Amino acid sequence: EYCDRVNELRDSVTALTDISIDSDIIDSVQADLDSVQVNANGVVDAAREDFPEETDELETTVNNASDSINELPSSPSAADIAALAIEIGAVGNAASNLFDATSSACE
Repeated sequence: EYCDRVNELRDSVTALTDISIDSDIIDSVQADLDSVQVNANGVVDAAREDFPEETDELETTVNNASDSINELPSSPSAADIAALAIEIGAVGNAASNLFDATSSACE
């Protein structure tokens, strides 16, 4: 069951980490992060028993990124955007670790 959810997560993480800098960046990242959060929750629920470390890491990084974007001021500075990019990178790394861990079971 978690293999389908991992594939959905992979697609949403790709959208999140493929960022183009423009005036709508925050709205775009928020939408992509919302999608990742939904898919991550599904993967965590389905795969936590088999992959506890990877799902915990994913859950933590997604929550941290969500908190960061929700705490952004209405006119974020370059430093704010840079900090958010670090959080997004952490989500990508955590998802990659989960993809690697589940790859043999999901082939």
